[in-house]
Amino acid sequence: MIDRIADNRLQIYLYHILQNFGVTITFGLIEKLRTAYPEIVVGIKDSASGAGAITACNNICAALSARVFNNWQNDDANAPQQVVNDVRSVIPKFPLVAALKEILAQATGEPGWRRQRPPLESLSKQDAAALVEQLVATGFTLDRAA
Repeated sequence: MIDRIADNRLQIYLYHILQNFGVTITFGLIEKLRTAYPEIVVGIKDSASGAGAITACNNICAALSARVFNNWQNDDANAPQQVVNDVRSVIPKFPLVAALKEILAQATGEPGWRRQRPPLESLSKQDAAALVEQLVATGFTLDRAA
């Protein structure tokens, strides 16, 4: 792709997200790409390892996470933290991007949120219904996603 584009203005950031794509970006591959294209392959984000609060689920539950953050030293953080935890346990049962887009489509009433670029696909109607049912069971409401 880099050779076909043949434009030095191109900058590529590798995104290692093994749980979504099943492809490992190894250190060897990074080294080969950086050696061959040092001005084009300029960065990497590795979401396949590490721990912390960086979460794609905040696309739909940022308000809950903010309540946890603002109240972390008192009991007001417990209930929203539990909902965030429960949402984070539901989302990985579905393709991540499709699940988040489905929730935003339903929360906003805008079906365009479901659009995906190949090779990604939208959730089936059955999976979308199962996703919403499982999220509602956690105490999450779609209006929190919008």
